[in-house]
Amino acid sequence: MLHVRKGRSSVCIFKEIIAFHFHLKPRYQCSLVAQCQLFSSDSTASTENAQDESKAQEYRTEPPHHPDRDWIGPVDKRSNLRQIRFAQPQDETVGERKHREMREEIYEWNHAFWAKHNQNFIEAKERFVKEALGTKGVGLLDEDGAKRVLSADEMAKFYREFLQDNRHTLKLYNREWYRRNTALLWPACKIAIQRLFRR
Repeated sequence: MLHVRKGRSSVCIFKEIIAFHFHLKPRYQCSLVAQCQLFSSDSTASTENAQDESKAQEYRTEPPHHPDRDWIGPVDKRSNLRQIRFAQPQDETVGERKHREMREEIYEWNHAFWAKHNQNFIEAKERFVKEALGTKGVGLLDEDGAKRVLSADEMAKFYREFLQDNRHTLKLYNREWYRRNTALLWPACKIAIQRLFRR
């Protein structure tokens, strides 16, 4: 049974639920590697801060050198993908090692693609906003020094154009993603069979 402790932020509660979910899969149980920021009101911070700090220590550990399960970390700022330390148990077989290396390679490829794609998106968006404001005869900042923003309808034009310009790239990405992940199925089946005979 999952027990969600009181006094925890919604972020921490969500991570406990995720950890419990993966606990149902013993071999691939995930541990959360993240700095879990706890929030409390000013009136209770002085009395609960120490307790919350000690409770959060379980989420502030580094994975072991040879983890026996996948460790899921915080979101990468460039790719927006969660960082992963893949399981590498001490008794890892040759087949398991090759399977893990394939997963690591796919993850790195996926991370590189989205990091580049997101950077292109940010740069294209900045150019679009600058040009749109320029046609209006205004600068990036208003009289109070705040950053000007475009309306939802104006930004919809950018999103439509960006998706259209990157349609072919995303199509190739999807095709390659399916190819790489499908290639994991047979090695994973062989590993599952080998584990059955090792029991």
